[in-house]
Amino acid sequence: MNLTTQEIDRHVGAKLRFLREANGLSQACLANKVGVTSQQIQKYEHGSNRISASKLWQFCDSFHVTPNDFFDGLENSTSKNQTPIPRKVAETAMHLHQLPDSGIKQNMLELIRLCKSGNA
Repeated sequence: MNLTTQEIDRHVGAKLRFLREANGLSQACLANKVGVTSQQIQKYEHGSNRISASKLWQFCDSFHVTPNDFFDGLENSTSKNQTPIPRKVAETAMHLHQLPDSGIKQNMLELIRLCKSGNA
């Protein structure tokens, strides 16, 4: 499958938005954390601006994920048939950041990853 750079940028941007919302951060808060404007975060999330490697690294550090997490599922998506993240999954992820114990949080995220990959 040959994806365009625009399709890849949109996919990575959608992952950024998911992670930001799952962690309960506003665009302005995330922007401040990585040293860009909230408008830049919006452009990243819509895929209209490409995320540099150094910014991607900062996002990974902020959300405790790997760069691979931003590209996960890319081989199965295209701009025409990409399905949005189900609302229940997004709501669950948003509540995860409210858990007091980071160990529980990490275990829940790992369980979600395993279920998603079919290895659970």
